[in-house]
Amino acid sequence: MAETTITYRVVKEPYGWAVRMQNGLMSPFRSQKRATGHAQRLAEIERAMGRAAIVVIDQAWPTDSPAWRRSPRRPQLHWLLARATF
Repeated sequence: MAETTITYRVVKEPYGWAVRMQNGLMSPFRSQKRATGHAQRLAEIERAMGRAAIVVIDQAWPTDSPAWRRSPRRPQLHWLLARATF
C-alpha cells in the first residue's frame, strides 16, 4: 500500500486566512500566524499517529500594494515543514 502525504495548506481568503486539507476540510482564521500554528499542530498530530504530513503556506501579494489590483494573483508556495521521517 502506498503511503500518501497529508498536506495542510494555509491560504489567504477574503475574510482572512484558512487552513485547508486535501479532502475539503477548512478552518478560518483572522491572522496568518494563528492559521499556521493550527496547521502545524494538525500535522504534529498526524505524525504522532505515524502518517506523513506537511504544511504549505500560500504567500499572496500584500493587499495594501497598488499592484494588487492591477496584477493577477500569483501565489508562491513555501514549504514550512519537510516530510516527516520515521
